[in-house]
Amino acid sequence: MRPYLDPHDHAFANGPVFQRPRNAAEARGMFDRAEDGDRLMEVFDAFLSRADVGEGLRLGLSARLITPDGERRARFGRDCAIRGIIRCEGEGRAAFGERVYLGDGAVVSARRMVEIGDSTLIAHGGQVFDNDTHPLDPAEREAHFRSILKIGPRREFDIPTAAVCIGRRCWLGFSAAVMKGVTLGDGCIVAAGAVVTASAPEGATLAGNPARAVRRRGEGGLFGRR
Repeated sequence: MRPYLDPHDHAFANGPVFQRPRNAAEARGMFDRAEDGDRLMEVFDAFLSRADVGEGLRLGLSARLITPDGERRARFGRDCAIRGIIRCEGEGRAAFGERVYLGDGAVVSARRMVEIGDSTLIAHGGQVFDNDTHPLDPAEREAHFRSILKIGPRREFDIPTAAVCIGRRCWLGFSAAVMKGVTLGDGCIVAAGAVVTASAPEGATLAGNPARAVRRRGEGGLFGRR
């Protein structure tokens, strides 16, 4: 079996995704630059130590999995292809079904729980956040940022969170965003650049900011009947 998906597909324009090499020497032999092989091994080591991983996981060199103190906070079903960034912060966890794709520059941020169903595709630049990332109070927001820069004390901050659940066979277009508390039913499509702030039923196509349903499954055309 080839170790990567077809690099001629537009989704892999920044290079292929790879299954785990057997050892460092094999990894280095896969690239023109040996350091890229070392980087691939580091990426796989991070995922394997911080997640429960199904067979056939494929990772790009840009993939990242970040968890508090390296804790095991994520789960991936078989044959996922990950090129983006997954952050589990606070008590957050992330669960990916089988054959989930996360594109270049995509970010999944979990402070509570993010679930993504089988065969869901998240294009480059997609964003899934179950939290507001910073406190809403201005003074607290400044204190939070100062703590990030390590020029202020580290402490707990009140950052609103609400779990996100994205169903099976959904498709988030490039630069689409799904915000905290949203549930998307199976087969939903989120148009490029849309910002989803409210839940949607199975088969809905969403567009705009804030996103609204523009068609349901079975209606003609991406944006409904003409």
